[in-house]
Amino acid sequence: MIYSSSLPEGQIRLIAILPCDDPEEPLKCELSQFSMDGAPPYEALSYVWGDPNIQTEIICNYQSISVTLNLRDALVRLRRRDAIRTLWADALCINQGDIIERNRQVPLMADVYSGAQRVAIWLGKPRPSDYVVTASFFHRVARACRKHSIGVQPGRILRYINVQVDVSHVSSNALRTAQEILSSPWFERI
Repeated sequence: MIYSSSLPEGQIRLIAILPCDDPEEPLKCELSQFSMDGAPPYEALSYVWGDPNIQTEIICNYQSISVTLNLRDALVRLRRRDAIRTLWADALCINQGDIIERNRQVPLMADVYSGAQRVAIWLGKPRPSDYVVTASFFHRVARACRKHSIGVQPGRILRYINVQVDVSHVSSNALRTAQEILSSPWFERI
């Protein structure tokens, strides 16, 4: 069991993804406990858990454990070749089988995300498509939003944005890919 005990009040776990230059090599990580105030710099991972019935193995604290395929794919993609990467991901950093711990950790999530140096978002394994052109399209949308001073303000999320974006130079594949990305279940989560 990778969780030796329930996390005390004000404590979190962080994952240290061990480096590897072979993407086919099994993922190895170490899970450590820290106080919120004493945690080293870390990134937070926001992702769609995926089908809970599709599990795969990773090595954590020298033990084989099951995680969703989506989480493993995200961790493998975030793994560095030559340095440890420290991050927080709810499915591993919170003992999902310990209801008391879950109830204690959920209220800390806003602090966990705001305390992260960066938040990485994983929408799923990329599918072959026109991602470069799609990324360019999203940059155009972002520029148009900035031009019209549209954005997210603290405490207020804009649900509907009507911005004119020139799509005449965007391929239909890129627009289809953009629609696929924006249809991810991640965008439905709060």
